[in-house]
Amino acid sequence: MTIEIVQEFQDQAWTMLLYGESGIGKTTFAAKAPKALIINIENGLKGVDLKSYDAFATTPIDSWPEVKKLLMKCLNSERFTTIVIDSVSKLQELMIQDICKNGDDKGPKDTLAAFGYGAGYQKLSAEAALFLELVESLKKHNKNVILIAHATVETFQDPSSGGYDRFNVSLDKRISERIKANVDYIWYLHQEKVVAERDGAKPVAKFRNNILAQTSSSGAVVAKTRGTHEKFIPIKNDESARAIFDSL
Repeated sequence: MTIEIVQEFQDQAWTMLLYGESGIGKTTFAAKAPKALIINIENGLKGVDLKSYDAFATTPIDSWPEVKKLLMKCLNSERFTTIVIDSVSKLQELMIQDICKNGDDKGPKDTLAAFGYGAGYQKLSAEAALFLELVESLKKHNKNVILIAHATVETFQDPSSGGYDRFNVSLDKRISERIKANVDYIWYLHQEKVVAERDGAKPVAKFRNNILAQTSSSGAVVAKTRGTHEKFIPIKNDESARAIFDSL
């Protein structure tokens, strides 16, 4: 292999972990990515107008082996540019179901803990590694990948300031940390709010209709980005959503 010293790189596909509260519009936003195919694991497409976004979706998929087969088929597909996994939170459940169904030499298991000695969780880590290999293969085949996930509130222990609550991805830590380390972008989708203080009352959060994508971390949110994106990007309409994806 010949190694060259360069100052510019060609455009390449990207990977994004997109998370937020239920109903905030994660799937709708992802559907506006270039030539999107939504891998419909969670069956959360009600109300999403795929035709107007030039996006497509699979019929509901309820097993991890079927997801693996489909991702393999997507590698050489020229029809789609962006593959959306909706959602990795549900995909994790399917992985666990498959692991427990296959069990060990003593038969199926009810939970990962039932394998004993951490063996079930080791199997989950192995499946997560395989999934990320497929995501990386899609990227190498010039496919963008969006991984949709739910949000959870966790207590983060900061050695310098003590513990505080923050939004993070709702996944088992074994999967979450692997994904966060490997994707190009982690964006948190939320509704814009303004805190207004009233006389004789505690501060009240007033929500606006604007949906924002937070692209870099704060004390309350886990996020990261590549390039020079604003920390908060408003998603005003279909055109602005498409412009955001074009900027990646």
